[in-house]
Amino acid sequence: MSEPASSIDQNELASSAAGNPDAAQDLYGLGIRIGLYFQALGWILYSYSDRKGLRLASGSITIPILISWFIFASKQLFSPCEAFIILVILASLNFPAKATLQNFEFKEINTEATGVLMLLLVELGICSALLWLFSTLVNNLPTLQTENVTFFFAKVSFTGWFRILALIYCVLDAATSIWFCYKVYRAYYWPGKEDPRKILKPEPVYYSLYWAVWLLVVLGVELTIKWNRLAPVTDFQSPGQLIPFITGIIILVDSILVAGNEIGNRISKILDAFTGATSSRKTQPPTLSYP
Repeated sequence: MSEPASSIDQNELASSAAGNPDAAQDLYGLGIRIGLYFQALGWILYSYSDRKGLRLASGSITIPILISWFIFASKQLFSPCEAFIILVILASLNFPAKATLQNFEFKEINTEATGVLMLLLVELGICSALLWLFSTLVNNLPTLQTENVTFFFAKVSFTGWFRILALIYCVLDAATSIWFCYKVYRAYYWPGKEDPRKILKPEPVYYSLYWAVWLLVVLGVELTIKWNRLAPVTDFQSPGQLIPFITGIIILVDSILVAGNEIGNRISKILDAFTGATSSRKTQPPTLSYP
């Protein structure tokens, strides 16, 4: 009996495309990528508000992907460019998520302890994975018919000067990540006389970096996929693609509503201060009328 046409097409695509087809389906398929892009956008919007966001939902997606990454890397099942784009997507998601730790009610840490712990584990896991990738894996992993190149404002090879530059950055990033974890511990469990929010307050420049990093990640990942002739799965009917995609939509929609409400409140305060409506409301309590 002959195979269905769809099966033949999938087999031909898998044989002609570069990279690992399992990684293309389970780690950087279209649904996974778009879902994580949406989540990263959501975290950027959450960073402008006083809401803590959905750390637990986000971590429940990113931690399994990171664990799978380590399994693939230890067995040398994917190429360096595939290993890189997965970590870059996860890093772009965790970068703005850290800022939401400052927008948190510290007296209720027990209600968010799991989400905070997952965020820190992802942070340290990504740093460890990047160090491993650029120290040894770029030379040990099979190329799997890829060009072994990526985007860094141009088309660059993983085995050239870019590897040295990336390794230096990863060492600095690992040091700052360890310092960040210490600050989280100090803010939540050992603040002393200092306001915990001041300990974790991000630098103002970070708010501009969030958008720049997100744009560079999307551009870099998609160009790396194209240049290396990778063929990530595009079937959204697969649960592995649908779950992160739907999660990304939920987080993005919630963050838009939260950010919109925050912007509305700030505009209202500015208008109240300008018109004096706030003071009049405070000084003139409502009167009661009796029959």
